[in-house]
Amino acid sequence: MILVVIDMDKIKRKVNRLASHNYSMPGTYFVTICVKDKVNLFWDKDALLNHKCELTAEGQIAAEAVGNIPGHYKDVVLEQYAIMPDHIHLMLVIKPSEYGNAPDLGRIVQQLKGCITKQIGFSPWQKLYYERIIRDREEYWSTKQYIADNPRKWLAERSD
Repeated sequence: MILVVIDMDKIKRKVNRLASHNYSMPGTYFVTICVKDKVNLFWDKDALLNHKCELTAEGQIAAEAVGNIPGHYKDVVLEQYAIMPDHIHLMLVIKPSEYGNAPDLGRIVQQLKGCITKQIGFSPWQKLYYERIIRDREEYWSTKQYIADNPRKWLAERSD
């Protein structure tokens, strides 16, 4: 028998950011932040049995924290969001800053994750998050529709 030991610290993580893009530049971003191990943290399990979406206490904390993003960042607009059972979808617009330094997308996400972590008392998050730069009107509207439809679609897929 051969035992293989892998030093996880030496494995390079896949970089999912565009190296040439400044993530504090004005633009529209679609972000997904996932809970570790796909644990249903945000939706009430009993309500799910009745094909209903009701937020748990942790889900309510997440929704409040997401809703507070524009209050913390004057140059950021929260276009759309959805709290899913095991992840959060955000559509954020970083506007041109009248003060010179708009917040970096990574900073916004890390502070959001930190705020939710502090309030629920533990860190439920995967290390990274997923983002996509929205490049045109068609992608803007399709992303907005995807986020709006995602909770209903998720419930429908599990009720079959």
